[in-house]
Amino acid sequence: MFFAFLTSPFPSHLGQMALAVVELVRRDHRVEIWGDESSRQTAEKLGAGFRLVPLENGLTKGVTGYNQRPQDYYAGFAFPLVTQQLPRVLELCEKLSPDVIHANSRIYTAVIASRLTGIPCSNHCCSGLSFGLIPEDLFGIPLNGDEPPRKRQIMIAMNRAFHTEIDGLFERIVAKPLNIAPVENILGIVSERCVLTLSCPELSNPRLAAFPQTVFTGPLMAGGPSRVTGGESEYCYVSLGTWPLDTQTTISLYRTIIAGIPRKYRAIVGLGSRFDPAELGIQDKRVTILKYAPQEALIRNAAAIVCHGGCQTIHEALYFGKPLVILPPSLAEPLELSRNVVRAGAGIILDYRSAVSDNVRQAVETVLFDESFRRSAESLSRSLQKAGGLDLAAKSLERLAVNPIRPTRQQTME
Repeated sequence: MFFAFLTSPFPSHLGQMALAVVELVRRDHRVEIWGDESSRQTAEKLGAGFRLVPLENGLTKGVTGYNQRPQDYYAGFAFPLVTQQLPRVLELCEKLSPDVIHANSRIYTAVIASRLTGIPCSNHCCSGLSFGLIPEDLFGIPLNGDEPPRKRQIMIAMNRAFHTEIDGLFERIVAKPLNIAPVENILGIVSERCVLTLSCPELSNPRLAAFPQTVFTGPLMAGGPSRVTGGESEYCYVSLGTWPLDTQTTISLYRTIIAGIPRKYRAIVGLGSRFDPAELGIQDKRVTILKYAPQEALIRNAAAIVCHGGCQTIHEALYFGKPLVILPPSLAEPLELSRNVVRAGAGIILDYRSAVSDNVRQAVETVLFDESFRRSAESLSRSLQKAGGLDLAAKSLERLAVNPIRPTRQQTME
């Protein structure tokens, strides 16, 4: 079988599926990564082939940060990405004829190429909160269903207006320049056969379970549930991920969080490549700051996790039954996922804009010493571990390749 993984300049769009690439290669399938030069080294490390899908310099400048409007994300990055990728992807499909094209649910090039070529497409998403299969949901944030009738009516009207606006952006930026048909509800055009949701229903939009293409796998972990072993160490793991708050705000927030870790506990900080540890200016023997952290191992043995609400960190923490203190940005997906963690009783949200060491300390002590948070996190851990993980993801992709039910080209962009 031949799987083509289409990616973007953002490592996270492929990183969530890196283990699936390795697993498919281990199962003797042909796997190629189609992306720009930044993906070439990743492909080599994963044992996959590589095909260049060149992009213009500066495309990622369309993503400006946490507080941008969704409209700006689509107009500045997501739809220009389609315009640049699609001609080359169609060329590769015609020449190589992969059995399946796979991509993150926000990389719309894959599903559009599938509709134009008849080659089956599969998608993955971290939480199931970032795409609009349900038109009444705004940017993946669901209506709760218990709103007063008038409020619900207004919310639905606003959400539909939002989808109409995004459809208009797609027509202007992608459809007309590339001479393809416009799409109704572009946010909802994911694979009709296979959407790997790296979560569980309790943390996702519960209505997604009604869609036959939704496959809840839980996070893809190298060792599966058997790796959930070992006692806790006396430390809290801290990571604000790689998303772009401005440098000074991020450094200041790290300092605030570290100062708020209870004195009884050490702090281990996964800083990432964006900063040098010296920039934090921390001189405290309780604190270990790592530029490149083995996150899975550190989370597995931590007492609690303090993070920004990134999908991967939240799901890894809950996979291992760890309670969370979350300081989410205002983007819809991490904020809604964080709220779902709170609704499930496994964590506390703090506003990063007003965070000080005292309220960080109070929140961390609460999730550490109130046993209800640990019990809730352990309950979610059982759900995530039972979801099927890497084996289910690989088998779902194999089933799609074996039984593709390819659409005809005449059915594509109607």
